[in-house]
Amino acid sequence: MKTAVLTLLLFVASLSHAQYDAMKDNSLSTDQKEAMKVVLELFEAYRNGDAEGVAATFANGAQMQRVTLKDGKTQVSPPGSTQGFVDYVTNNGKSKKHDEPVWDYQISAGGNLASIWVKYAFYLDGEFHHCGVENFLLVKTDRWRIFHLVDTSQTEDCEIPKEIVDGAGRL
Repeated sequence: MKTAVLTLLLFVASLSHAQYDAMKDNSLSTDQKEAMKVVLELFEAYRNGDAEGVAATFANGAQMQRVTLKDGKTQVSPPGSTQGFVDYVTNNGKSKKHDEPVWDYQISAGGNLASIWVKYAFYLDGEFHHCGVENFLLVKTDRWRIFHLVDTSQTEDCEIPKEIVDGAGRL
């Protein structure tokens, strides 16, 4: 049993390390790497139930939206404050396990604006909950900060890489 737990912990740690290894990609500019680092900080803080860490990744007045499909029609939620998300982490971050591994980064940065597109899977208390894509818009002020986050959410047709299915979300 101890061996299985240790193997799982090492595997999950390697997945986290693999995300950060993407930051060493020499084809990315310093701004692209720094912007992506903020997005990864958001996921790490969320996974750790750290509401202050989550809040630190957002710019003042940052907003979130979700794109869904309802009755065959695309719906876009009205923009909402990120404060609701921070409040959720404050109230539930330690009592529930949230894991949101990401892959297939597309990172663009120019001047003080960056856009990051990722695919993700979301696990709640170790169980698959949903998947989708997320698009982060970041602004560079004192550092890169997320000022808009829009995502999709689905429970079917999720093409999650095997290494994530086998290891992530099972912390």
